[in-house]
Amino acid sequence: MATVEEIGRNRLAAWRSALLGSVVLAALPVVYYPAITVWAALGLGLGGARLIEAFSKGADISFRALIFAAMGLLAMTLLVAAPTIEDYFDGFAFRYNHQVTSLGIFDYISARVIAGLTPFQLKGAGSVLPEVAEQAAGIVLIALMATALVSEPHRVRLAGVLVGGVAYLAWLRWWQAYPYAYMKGAAYVSFALLGVAAAGLQGLWQWQLPRQFPQSCRTYAAIATRSLSTIAAIGLCALMGVSQAHVVSAHMERPSLYPDDAPTLLALRQLAPPGSTVTLTSDKRVRGMTNGFAAYALDHAIVWGHVRTGYAESRAGDAGAIGEYGLLYAFEDPLLWGYASPPIWRGGSYALYRRPPEIQRHVRLLRVLAPGETLTAPLLEDPSRSLRLMVASPEAATIAVNGAPFTLSPGRHTITLLRVSSQKVTLRNIGTTPLLVETATSLTASHTVSTAGVSAPRHAHVQAPLTDVTVQRVTNSAVVHSSAIASGALITTTLKTLLPDAGPLRAALDIWDVERGVQYGWYGVLMAPSVEVQRFSMVLSLADGHMRCSSAEGEAPIGAYFAGLQPGRYTARLYLSAGAQVVSEPIDLFGFEVTSDRTISGVWVREEQIQAIRTTNPATPFRVRVGSDVILMGYTVVTPRLRAGEMVDLVLWWRSLHDGLDERSVLVHLVDAAGNKYAQGDGPPAEGALPTSRWRAGLTVVDARRLLIPADLPPGDYVLLVGMYRWPSLERLPVIQHDTLLPDGVIRIPVHIEE
Repeated sequence: MATVEEIGRNRLAAWRSALLGSVVLAALPVVYYPAITVWAALGLGLGGARLIEAFSKGADISFRALIFAAMGLLAMTLLVAAPTIEDYFDGFAFRYNHQVTSLGIFDYISARVIAGLTPFQLKGAGSVLPEVAEQAAGIVLIALMATALVSEPHRVRLAGVLVGGVAYLAWLRWWQAYPYAYMKGAAYVSFALLGVAAAGLQGLWQWQLPRQFPQSCRTYAAIATRSLSTIAAIGLCALMGVSQAHVVSAHMERPSLYPDDAPTLLALRQLAPPGSTVTLTSDKRVRGMTNGFAAYALDHAIVWGHVRTGYAESRAGDAGAIGEYGLLYAFEDPLLWGYASPPIWRGGSYALYRRPPEIQRHVRLLRVLAPGETLTAPLLEDPSRSLRLMVASPEAATIAVNGAPFTLSPGRHTITLLRVSSQKVTLRNIGTTPLLVETATSLTASHTVSTAGVSAPRHAHVQAPLTDVTVQRVTNSAVVHSSAIASGALITTTLKTLLPDAGPLRAALDIWDVERGVQYGWYGVLMAPSVEVQRFSMVLSLADGHMRCSSAEGEAPIGAYFAGLQPGRYTARLYLSAGAQVVSEPIDLFGFEVTSDRTISGVWVREEQIQAIRTTNPATPFRVRVGSDVILMGYTVVTPRLRAGEMVDLVLWWRSLHDGLDERSVLVHLVDAAGNKYAQGDGPPAEGALPTSRWRAGLTVVDARRLLIPADLPPGDYVLLVGMYRWPSLERLPVIQHDTLLPDGVIRIPVHIEE
């Protein structure tokens, strides 16, 4: 504004100020993307007020001069910023094409938080000041802003700033309907609004009684107003200081955002040697700032993969590159990336793997081959090397590799071709069911493959020479074939699932307007382990959120939650989970739009999608014998931060060594160091869906359990006791680890309850 006024007064003689002002304006959005939105609103408010002043009598600059000055400054700013304009708008569109929902901000912050009187916290937000103190401080702030609008010589300009700031927040609140942007925008605008309050404080300090009053009255009034100004300033600063000091103290030990990843990932600096290559996952569950943290922690290494943060994205490494190390999502299947369990490190949301020495190149294909469809696998640099393909289908499938047919049983398999004589490998689905081709891996020539598993049949009409072909089944895997069909406002989702040796798992449709963070609903069905293919049909009425689910046995029970029909663009993502632990990367299955008059439009669906996942992947793996016929393979405490009054999500992996065990129940107790019990979650495994009497030899039972932490439990270190006892005798089974009998027949899992 000062630059516009000087140009309006001095015209061309003000070129130095014009140049400086244009550089400052051009730098604002470059320094920070959203700056142009908030400063545009404040600038429009202030500029409008200045134009109003130009119409008053005795104005030093005419309305016309101000308009021409503003247009001249705009032209010079665009000229200075010309090299960055395209990049700026590309970056702005990249950053804000979707609403940020990963931080968990779905509500609009209050005026008290905007004013700095109540500390902002992602969870457990609340006032640290007495209610009456906050109310009094709010009244004082409003009174000071009103004082500025009646006492200050620049009251019109201050009113323009106030109107611009309030209009900006209203735009974010009701037009954009974006809680996260409202939170950030309010933080910016609060400085301008507090500036108006400070102007009111200055006006109160300078206020004097008219001269017709006696000098003594004027003196006492000046002392009173200045004392009042001092008390108001000190009081407001003290109250705001207490509130903001609480925010600082809450973050002294660890950050509030990404507390499990930001500090933990720094360990990668010691684990991955300088100059080493690291493949970084692109899993949706850690895409964004978490991946950015990981890439930053690996700045001493060469990172391959796709990194996308809120502000930029990058890709490195060719299609077949596999790093010496792989940094994957903690619950991701490492086979998809060419790595093998166990990881060499786990921390936060990630697990670090070392590349097996026999693997040279690896490509994630993740291509569904429809019947009759053909795929050419990546070329091998050295035809003497072996090629390993990983394929999956919930039903029996037939695939031709360079013309040689292979009949595969339902499930997940690897096909290893030793010493391929040609560099071109063609895959063709010659069966009647879709087939997922997951990966293609180049192995060293000296690599040998175990002959265990299913041998590939040889046929006389082999069209390309294949030597030493081995087909093996991948154990502890589940295969899910999903397809959606739309009929008006009805969506029918068909699931074909195969869980031959582990389960149960839950398939869930979670439906959100991702851009606005608004949920439509959640629908889940439990899939028990079975060597046979199970089929589920889930029919959803988009108009009212009602779903019915059926299987071959008839009506199937589902878990359902319908949040209501709100306007938005919704996407249904299919998740596979073990309790609260998501075991697969979600896939988008269908979507639709709810208009302002609550009608359904823009329905789209995706057909023929196949997922193959690893079902046994505990965060803490071990091998503990329970009795003589069960092994506990490990556990995962899914809830990263435990607090009083909240739930503990625990997943246990049991392996049965025999068929048809007697009836047993699982023991889960929360105790302190002295053995005092505070919570208990006993019951049959897998929520009663898979009692031990139905276990069979070799079956892995995924047992998801929940415990409620008492609301009055003091913070500190506690232990989860896990064991198994016979029912109804309550005889506890012995627990043996490393040939040592553990006391009390329980495994002890340490946990920490935070404040």
